Amino acid sequence: MKDSILNIPINYVNTEPADNKRSFGMESFELSVLETFETTTIKQRFQEPIFYNLLRGKKLMKFKNDIPIEYLPGSTMIVPPNLEMEVNFPDSSLVNPTQCLSLTIDKMKIASSLSLLNERYPRLDGQLWQLSMKDYSVFTNEEISSLIYKLYHLANQNTQEARIIAELTLTELLVLLFQSQNRKDLFLNNSFGALNDLVRYIQDNLDSELTIAFLSQQMSMSKTTLFRTFKREFNITPLEYINKARIERAKRILIEQPHLTIAEISYLVGFENPNYFTRLFKQYLHTTPTILRKTNQKLS
Repeated sequence: MKDSILNIPINYVNTEPADNKRSFGMESFELSVLETFETTTIKQRFQEPIFYNLLRGKKLMKFKNDIPIEYLPGSTMIVPPNLEMEVNFPDSSLVNPTQCLSLTIDKMKIASSLSLLNERYPRLDGQLWQLSMKDYSVFTNEEISSLIYKLYHLANQNTQEARIIAELTLTELLVLLFQSQNRKDLFLNNSFGALNDLVRYIQDNLDSELTIAFLSQQMSMSKTTLFRTFKREFNITPLEYINKARIERAKRILIEQPHLTIAEISYLVGFENPNYFTRLFKQYLHTTPTILRKTNQKLS
């Protein structure tokens, strides 16, 4: 299992608590380093939304009656207030501790960032930008992880310059999170005004050859306009959306149809080369199709 590219030294001064915590704060946020040195299971519930970024190790997260999900380094998780979760640390030890960054953000900062985005960059579908707190969300985005890591370093500096940069960095982080949630909605319900017909066409034809030239013709717009529209609305290119949609569908098929081989699934979702499919799957989900299937079978 690969750790995050971000590196924070482990604190071995106190290894007794199940979740050893070191906190750093500035005006609009508090950031904590959480370290676990033993195999254990804990239950947690927070009054404020929590933003997690796992740096090393592995967690199995279970919400409500859902199937536990494997939470690996490189992903950011948003946990809404008052949502109880059961967290299992299957591999934690003194030699191999689990390390995670936990971020809480002031509500007024979130509100002001949303107002700024809605005023200057309104969504194409006429809806307002918002931070959904209905359920947990998981994003695999190195840029988001890097910004949280940057906040950690800024919070360790007691200077006016660091505080100013931290506020700007926090705004940038929130904008990326809003866009990432918007992108998640794109995969779930495809209700995005001008892009709706195109998204539905892509979802209905993932097993076909989908080129940018063909899709731009379908939308009666230039390739440049199509690229710019997708990038602005979802912080993702059309090709990235197609690949991500194919991987998401493959993930569901892996779990729901265990009799199909990896090669068969890759063809079903539009990949001609199973090896390329596996590489892309690992790039997006930080695990291979085979490991994901085996993990789900064990957890079930």
